[in-house]
Amino acid sequence: MAFQVSPGVLVQETDLTNIIPNVSTTIGAAVLTAEKGPIDEVTLLSSEKDLVETFGKPNASNFESWFTCANFLQYGNALRVVRPITGQVNACVSGTAVLIKNTSHYTDNYSDGSGSVGAWAARESGTLGNNLKVSMCTNSTAFGPSSMGGNLLNAASAIGATTVTVDDGSILQVGDIIEIGDASGWTAAPAGYYYKVTGIATHVLTISRFNPNTGKTETGGLRHAVVDDAKVRRMWEYYFNFSQPPGTTDDTLAAGGSLDELHIVVLDEDGGITVQQDISWKHLRVFHRLQMVKIPKVAPTIMLMLYIINQNTSTGWITKQL
Repeated sequence: MAFQVSPGVLVQETDLTNIIPNVSTTIGAAVLTAEKGPIDEVTLLSSEKDLVETFGKPNASNFESWFTCANFLQYGNALRVVRPITGQVNACVSGTAVLIKNTSHYTDNYSDGSGSVGAWAARESGTLGNNLKVSMCTNSTAFGPSSMGGNLLNAASAIGATTVTVDDGSILQVGDIIEIGDASGWTAAPAGYYYKVTGIATHVLTISRFNPNTGKTETGGLRHAVVDDAKVRRMWEYYFNFSQPPGTTDDTLAAGGSLDELHIVVLDEDGGITVQQDISWKHLRVFHRLQMVKIPKVAPTIMLMLYIINQNTSTGWITKQL
């Protein structure tokens, strides 16, 4: 240590070229071509977990830039990332698909229902949105159980049969759950077993066994033989995910209205999202008894945006009605 024997000024030079700066306080920036995430918007990430949840995992097209971001986040906690426009569009129900870049873009351009793509569109552009399915139930008749105005079996079928014929197939749709009784009612077998309609050819229904406890179809046809003119009742595809049908809220009832509730299920129909995000279940979100509110100066068929921001691997997929 330098010292002086008398008062004076000591001048020292320090070589700073060997000092490593504290990178945790350094802000980085990157452009990342990703399969999900907001487009044309700066997103601040603080960890590799944020990177995966916001922009997805690396793939053959972006692994170099993805791992550059990941490596920075192993030492720093402030990385600003922009996903560029690459020609991808948002999955939608119908019509010509559009690009909804981010929340601000949606609010400014499509929240008034001006996008002619049906009632639903995925929040984020790319092929992951193609896996999404939205099912909505708006009343107790659609919810079930419903005898469909006396719609009966039109012919007997043997045990194990994978098709049944009804009087009127037009009042059912693929995905419906049906229960078949006998000619008098539902007091004994074959009642008590459920089948999912997987196909309809006029009045002939193709069916699979349905397990209400797991919500999945199983191999095999009818568990019991059924007779001509047996009673049939149908239920919404996700009937067993809800404890009661949609009805009327107290506020609407007090105002003299009715039937303002609905159920919505958002799920990963094809499995691509749950595989990509390491989720073991396909029901991304189940909404009980949402209230429908008429918004002034908004088109009758408003496009609702699916927010598929993954907050965590168990309960993070959310939707929001705008």
